[in-house]
Amino acid sequence: MNILVDFAHPAHFHFFSSAIRRWRDEGHELTLTARRKDVLLELLRDAGEEAVALSGIRRGRVGQMAELLRRIRVLVPLIRKKRIDVLTAVGGVSVAHAAWLCRRPSLIWTNNENARLSNRITLPFATRIATPRSFVGDYGRRHLRYRGNHERAYVDPDSPAPPREVLHDWGLDPGRLLFVVRLVSWQASHDRGHQGLGLHGALELIRRLEGHGQVALSVEGECPPELRDHLRPIPPLEMRKALALASLYIGEGATMASEAALMGVPSIFFSTIRLGYLEELEREFGLLRCLSNREEAFGQIEDWLGDSTLGTLLAARRNRFFEETDRVADLVHDWVLETGP
Repeated sequence: MNILVDFAHPAHFHFFSSAIRRWRDEGHELTLTARRKDVLLELLRDAGEEAVALSGIRRGRVGQMAELLRRIRVLVPLIRKKRIDVLTAVGGVSVAHAAWLCRRPSLIWTNNENARLSNRITLPFATRIATPRSFVGDYGRRHLRYRGNHERAYVDPDSPAPPREVLHDWGLDPGRLLFVVRLVSWQASHDRGHQGLGLHGALELIRRLEGHGQVALSVEGECPPELRDHLRPIPPLEMRKALALASLYIGEGATMASEAALMGVPSIFFSTIRLGYLEELEREFGLLRCLSNREEAFGQIEDWLGDSTLGTLLAARRNRFFEETDRVADLVHDWVLETGP
């Protein structure tokens, strides 16, 4: 079977990576396409993968519509040339439309109820839609639900933590506590009308955290000059190692919040956005906090740093999460093949 996989975000590569290896081992043909976003193309190169770059990031609704049309214009002839049998993507705006135009089946994965516009113009064109069970919304018989979340597909519960000496490579001290802070650009269509830490909030957060240890800052897009001293040269493929070694994660990035939580790292998703899969991690499993009040977040951090039993408690909660949820990587592999002809 000829399978096309599209990546629009670095985490999408991790989400599909296990399935891609298995499909290749089974003799399926793979065509990978990608968006020029953050470190996505660098991540693919570092992993030894070749992908067709469909577009760069365009800002504003007019720019985003132009980007969508460009991606579809590139995808349609590619689908026909490669004789693609089935397409899959996370979000999948261009994939769903291109597949529909070429009369090919598509499986679109989404975990973001807040992306109302994208979902509204994408999901009606998808053959099948797969979401976490916590997703708010119902797409009828085409809608597949699974227990867990996207990060469950690639965060390995049995993977040992890397040696702390690797922190030397990034200009960090293995003997000090590490705090990972993530800021997003707030340029995505689903981010409109929402907010997170802000520049002054980020500066205050970093000041407080540096009273307890060292900060590794990760920024989507251009970093404000006031924060550049806190950036660390952590390669894209190594960021999850940094998370695994962290004593705490706090940030505006939902994906990294979930990754940290599944590693048993105390995690705060700081944003006015609310997402079903993160609220499930908070309410059902107690693995993270979803907050939008700075003082409440600062208070939570102080409580965690003073709790000597927190690591044991989070490890038990993490184990329960993996026991009670699906092996999402297996579902990615199986459901895409089932969607094909």
